[in-house]
This record gives sequence, C-alpha cells and structure tokens, in this order.
Amino acid sequence: MISVEQLLQAYELHKNITISLIDTIPAERFTEQPEGIKNHPAWILGHMVVAENNAYKLITGKSICSDEENELFTVGSEPVGDAGLYPDKTALVEKYLEMHRLLSEALEDCLSEVFAREMPVERLKPRFPTLGTFFVHVCSGHEGYHLGQMNVWRKVTGLAPNG
Repeated sequence: MISVEQLLQAYELHKNITISLIDTIPAERFTEQPEGIKNHPAWILGHMVVAENNAYKLITGKSICSDEENELFTVGSEPVGDAGLYPDKTALVEKYLEMHRLLSEALEDCLSEVFAREMPVERLKPRFPTLGTFFVHVCSGHEGYHLGQMNVWRKVTGLAPNG
C-alpha cells in the first residue's frame, strides 16, 4: 500500500513539473487553443486546482475555490479561447501553489482512518470507493494526465515539451 509520504513525494514532483511547464509559456498565450487542442494552460491549471480543492474539502470541510471558479474549471466545463473569462497567469499560478500547499498539509495531517473512509460523494463511489483512492487519483493520476495534455499543447504551439 502506498504511504502518505510516498503520495506527497509524487504530488511534489508533479508540482515541480507543472511549474517547469508553465514558466516558459507567455501569459498572452495561456488561453490559446491550437487546432485540435481544446484544453489550454489556463483551463488545465484551474481544473487541477478545482480537483485538488475537492479533495481538500473532503478532508477539511473548507474550500478555497469560488462558485465561479468551480463552474469555470469543473469536469465537463468547456475551455474557450477568450482570455477575459479566465484569471490571469499569475493569479492561476498563485492559486495552484496555494492549493498544493494546503492539500499537502491536510494530507500530511490526515489519520490513516481518513484514507479508509467510504467516499461520501455518490457519483464518485464507483470509481473511488474510499477517500484514499480519490486522494491518490487527484494527486497523482489526474495531475499526470493533465501534465501530459500540457506537454502536447506545448508541442503543438511550437514550445518545446518539458518536464
């Protein structure tokens, strides 16, 4: 079984890869949608924040995302190329780093019993029967999936893949 320490190490690695991928993307290109690529860096970053916020809420009962952010970045939301609809790059990066710090701290303080608890969100139960399976997904699989999308976006837009 994976330990909290191992999960946090993977999560930290993903944070570092995320920052390396977005550091060299000019802010004015953050909502660019090249042919065939729907998810742009602004949406990917905001979406990861909203997903991690969901895990954070399950642990602490608190949220750092507004209703507007949840609507803009939730599963099934449609990314659009209008930069005016999204927070700017600096705000998104700051929110991502804040969420990463808060979720890391919450996971670090979690008792093992929390990981074993049944998933309370009915629509998620079939995929994530326990909170632990959800936490592993959010911190590892989900981030990795979207970092892959970010690398594809970089390649298609002429920026070198990174990470």
